[in-house]
Amino acid sequence: MRPKASVVATIVIGAFALAVFAGILPMGFLPLENSGNVEASSRELRLFNRDSGASPQTEVDPLEATKAYVNDAIASYREDPEAALAYYRSGGSIVNDPPGLYLTLLDGDTIKVNPVFRGAEGLGISWREDPLGNRYGAKLAAADEDGIVVEYLLPISSQDYTFRKKTAWAIRANVPDIDNPGEMEDLVFSAGWLDLEGEVESTFNEAQKAVGAVIEARARMQVEVTVPTVGTAVPTFNYYKSTDSIDGEIYVWLAFPDGLITADATMPELVGQNIADVYPDVGERMLAVQPQQARWITHMWTNPQTNQVETKHSYVTNFIGIYIVSGYYGEMPPPALPGPCFMPIDGAGTYTGEWDDTCKSEKRPDDSDNGGQAGEDYYARFYTFTLDAAASVTITLTSDDEPPVDTFLYLRHGEEKDGEAVAVNDDISSSNRNSHIEDHPLEPGTYTIEATTYNAAEFGEFTLIVDIGPTGEPPEPPAPDMKYISIGSGANHVCAIADEGSIMCWGDDSEGQVSDRPTRGRFTAISSGDNHTCALRNDGAVVCWGSIDIP
Repeated sequence: MRPKASVVATIVIGAFALAVFAGILPMGFLPLENSGNVEASSRELRLFNRDSGASPQTEVDPLEATKAYVNDAIASYREDPEAALAYYRSGGSIVNDPPGLYLTLLDGDTIKVNPVFRGAEGLGISWREDPLGNRYGAKLAAADEDGIVVEYLLPISSQDYTFRKKTAWAIRANVPDIDNPGEMEDLVFSAGWLDLEGEVESTFNEAQKAVGAVIEARARMQVEVTVPTVGTAVPTFNYYKSTDSIDGEIYVWLAFPDGLITADATMPELVGQNIADVYPDVGERMLAVQPQQARWITHMWTNPQTNQVETKHSYVTNFIGIYIVSGYYGEMPPPALPGPCFMPIDGAGTYTGEWDDTCKSEKRPDDSDNGGQAGEDYYARFYTFTLDAAASVTITLTSDDEPPVDTFLYLRHGEEKDGEAVAVNDDISSSNRNSHIEDHPLEPGTYTIEATTYNAAEFGEFTLIVDIGPTGEPPEPPAPDMKYISIGSGANHVCAIADEGSIMCWGDDSEGQVSDRPTRGRFTAISSGDNHTCALRNDGAVVCWGSIDIP
């Protein structure tokens, strides 16, 4: 561990440092006026109960205690949203058994409540990642009604900013919409606890150390003020002007929004100069990084250990308008960085997004076979997933705008924008503008869904539905007591829609009338010909199988 100057007031350390930067941000802030509340609850789990007040529970499993804490928050929110919001924004809602337990409430990917760092409210979460490349923010924001456990790393101020593991439980719940009385909305309720024993910082490789150094710098800024701004992080700036902040080849330098360098312990002569002036090429690329974005930039730079100009890979973030930069030297390229245009997904789910000019397709402009036009911008969003075993994927992309945008789907190898396309779809049929990839078999590996548009430069909102299931033989016929809502009869086969929307078929299979039926999705109507069947899916798509080709 490198030597570091302490910048945290003793009173914050004494509050068991739920200056624990934890919440959902990789670092957080506990206002000083709340420190007594945290200390008072540090020896027992106290759950919020509006009728009976806080009640102690001891010797509990941390995951079960966290789930109970979250369930209590959901029940309290359903009973009285305004009172629950006020309570869970207060330091009195924070407990330390298990360590670091408090509520973070998400509306979409936006933080609605975080008592450890109130300034986080209203900020996005999806871009957040830890030094291991774990994009935990997107995972938490994508939690469904079944809930999800997410593990990630956070720097803890009271332990010299050493990274510790946080285990969070997040679940989506339907609760009253506080802004629209009488209506309901889906919010994600999350809490988690810290492992204050296991040290992981020493196991980082050079790239992970650089990312960790940037995350630590953000943590130092957030511990100083409730709502960090350019003019209030003076202790952090002073720290990164000192040699205490240098760890071999790993160090951090900072710049203001206009590019003016405010801290650099290795080249103090640069402080007060503009990075775009002293190093135009590098500076312009760094200043192009937008708020709540991160980027790896490879360039030539003087290594303070060797005094030689060497290849450097710099990790750049734009945090509250301040550019924070660290990096490592050597020829080994930096890890792939998904960026804000990417969202990792674990499997089946429904995802909403918006096309705008911040995220663009790299391959669609060159895809002339599918209507792409060279030199044009096609707006896109990207969703990555990894399969440990062979599986089949079904994807539907629909536009939520009026009039709807004409959608376009790619399924690509790897987690890059320009991976090889393994499946492409323009329209489900000639009569609509939605896109659909049905039961496409995939080998184990990592894949990226590109949700884009048929025409260039189209803005709009969309919905992506993903279903990932096993490959192999169709499922067994349903139980005898299964009920059906519609039936279609061919020459020697019959198909029917079950009351839950699935399709079953029986009889002659010489043309795939039985085995080729859709095995996922929900359907509302069905009709059969002699050797084929067509069905209407609940998203408006027509799916046919057997001896028929749909243009």
